[in-house]
Amino acid sequence: MIIFSVAYGFCAGAQVTSSTTAAAAIAGVEQLASVTGIMFTVMGIGAALGSPISGAILDVIGDQVDFTVER
Repeated sequence: MIIFSVAYGFCAGAQVTSSTTAAAAIAGVEQLASVTGIMFTVMGIGAALGSPISGAILDVIGDQVDFTVER
């Protein structure tokens, strides 16, 4: 877990800056503010709804799946 946390820490910042760079390359610098705002709004909706939806799925599944067993 420590190795994963360190690797994620090194790479997480690149995701934010790369998405803005890609938006500028696709939509152009003139539209960058609008495209970036829309892009981060959509990502925020997914981040806000993802955890409650996955929790509801786990509530429905219950004990049917054991995620601690290596397959």
